[in-house]
Amino acid sequence: MKMNYLSLFPVDVFNQLTNRVQYQNIDWEKFQELGNDLIDEINNILSKDVPSEMEIDLERIMQLIQKGSQNHDSNTAIYIHRILHDLDIEYNDYEQTKFGFSNYDGGGAEQPTVDQYIKEHKELADMK
Repeated sequence: MKMNYLSLFPVDVFNQLTNRVQYQNIDWEKFQELGNDLIDEINNILSKDVPSEMEIDLERIMQLIQKGSQNHDSNTAIYIHRILHDLDIEYNDYEQTKFGFSNYDGGGAEQPTVDQYIKEHKELADMK
């Protein structure tokens, strides 16, 4: 029996944050507030029996929230949205197009984009 992990995530909120116009004018205080709530929920989920493929995505989301809160780069919100979108579609077996950002979906082709972003911004943070 599947656990309904993803019903707890604010996918719609990240849809609003990353629509065609809004992603250019993100309310970073709201982003941080939502991000902190999402990190709490992810930590709660990770304390349970979660598929390892999903765990990778959830850890990436937490890292992106932290990076976005620090550097106010709209790419973080876009990547979070795309991972959540792909997780939602794959986990719930929806018939919809995916972005290819989730590990859970069998290794989305765009995962290296997120990994590279996290790596580059970790190195920048380490240099400060």
